[in-house]
Amino acid sequence: MNRTKRAKLNVMVTLITYFVQLFLSMIVRVVFIQKLGNDYLGLNGILTSTLSMLSLVDLGLDSVFVYTLFQPLKEKDAKKITAVMRLYRNTFRWIAIIVTVLGVILVAFLPEIIGNAGMKLPDVYTIYFLFLANTVSSYLLGYNRSVLNANQQGYIVNGVTSLSFVVVNLAQLISLMIFKNPVLYVSIQLMGTIVSNVIITVIARHEFPFLKVTDRVLLDSSEKSKIFKNAVGGFSSKIGILIVFGSDNIILSLFTNLATVGIYSNYSVITNAIQTILQKISSALTPSVGYLGVERNSEKNRIVLTEIIFILYTLIAGGYAIYLVVLSPFMRMWVGEKSVFAVHTETLISIVLILQLVRVPFWIYIDAFGLQWVQRWKSIIEAFVNIFLTLLFVGPFKLGVNGVLLGTILSTAMTVSWIEPFVIYKYPLKGNFQGVSELLCKFGLLFGIQTFLGYLGEAYLGGNSLISIMGKVATMLLVSAAMIFIMFGRSNYFWALKKRLFN
Repeated sequence: MNRTKRAKLNVMVTLITYFVQLFLSMIVRVVFIQKLGNDYLGLNGILTSTLSMLSLVDLGLDSVFVYTLFQPLKEKDAKKITAVMRLYRNTFRWIAIIVTVLGVILVAFLPEIIGNAGMKLPDVYTIYFLFLANTVSSYLLGYNRSVLNANQQGYIVNGVTSLSFVVVNLAQLISLMIFKNPVLYVSIQLMGTIVSNVIITVIARHEFPFLKVTDRVLLDSSEKSKIFKNAVGGFSSKIGILIVFGSDNIILSLFTNLATVGIYSNYSVITNAIQTILQKISSALTPSVGYLGVERNSEKNRIVLTEIIFILYTLIAGGYAIYLVVLSPFMRMWVGEKSVFAVHTETLISIVLILQLVRVPFWIYIDAFGLQWVQRWKSIIEAFVNIFLTLLFVGPFKLGVNGVLLGTILSTAMTVSWIEPFVIYKYPLKGNFQGVSELLCKFGLLFGIQTFLGYLGEAYLGGNSLISIMGKVATMLLVSAAMIFIMFGRSNYFWALKKRLFN
């Protein structure tokens, strides 16, 4: 199977499996709220955010090791592949130990993190340690996913993960309906993580039997230096992501209450789901771009980037048009009127979402070309700006959820929104940005108009009937399609997309 076919298979399997997962998780969440309430939902969100902070310890090494595997996999260099994977394994074992120690120390600060109301919930400490065990277990065997992903066999990883997810969610659903026990709920998740990692490890060892060889195979010092240099850059990126998004629930819990955190986390489920879809598509495409990067052809890199941007942004525009119309009525139907934010807050959530989605093509190139080191300061600056603005808006200005969202919007606009394209412009494209800047400006205008129309439709037109929603969706899609045709109807990007869709 060639690289193009594998890329298509990866994308297809990724999308199918993820929508199955999303559907099940939505059902489980509704039952979770009904059986355990918003306080446990808020606790779940806070612990997820808190323990995700501990993943900073892994320094973003996953994407670094994947990048390191591209060349030896292309050259079928078994010794180097083995050496990379052994270093990967040993590094992540130490990370598992460090995360465990830090997690145990964090127990002392748990009352301050979740608040008095959270501490009154039964089995808080047991739930916390189960969350910690789940985090640690992902480091012990999860690294074996990387060699399959780097070899464009992500469809195998996604297939196993999806099957495990289905089984876990069904088991959690049954446990909630029968036992209403949060400890059992989290325990099932832990078992699912362990089993899926074991299965993927067995498959990876079958695909690459030389990985089981016990002979000591080591990387030379220059290769190690390059890996850990990029790891510093990966660490910086993880700081940005975790502080910008992981701190939201913590800050809200300090300045508001668990119920507000729970409502906010409901919206996060939707936005995270959409982001995850794009991220999974990007992960499926990254190995293909990574193998392209080995060739070091800047003109070819530029052409591929413009194609990726146009195709992904066109898909995003269609999905975003539907999202803007459906979000509010869906939330009312899903979690009830009392768990829905005001229209202006939902609009801010939408702006945060679109600012993250437009970054996806650049993430593909950063991971594929191993550019973590050169953009190492980006996320640190983003994190400081975000924390400062968020605390300013939530504290003195008392804007609550809106303050958290405004802090994210402004920090993104001031930092990563221009730094990431600049890194791509300077390195893979080597100064040749022809066509890319045009695409970014035109799609930026389109997304801005979509957001404005979505706000007007929800604020002034209302109507939650099926006919009304379908009418607004159709209108948004027609307006978006018309704008894309007007902007790009005569361009090579448009006809290239048409050819890919219909051939």
